[in-house]
Amino acid sequence: LKLVQLKDVVAMEGNTTCIYEKGVIPVQRCVQKLQEIHFNGSITVEHHPFDRSPAEECQQNFELLKTWTSPQSQRTRNR
Repeated sequence: LKLVQLKDVVAMEGNTTCIYEKGVIPVQRCVQKLQEIHFNGSITVEHHPFDRSPAEECQQNFELLKTWTSPQSQRTRNR
């Protein structure tokens, strides 16, 4: 496994993406599981709304992803 694309969706039966933590996918928990298995590949943000530019929301997702993968976040969780 070398690459993981993370996206959140509004509903399980659809493919409408949304900002992390606003949909039904436990994205942060997925990141934690990747860390537990010592995944050292790339993680990318996947978000493709069809009614607007995804740029700002992708940046928000990226910032959340950086927070979840930071060494500080990992130490806090291991306590």
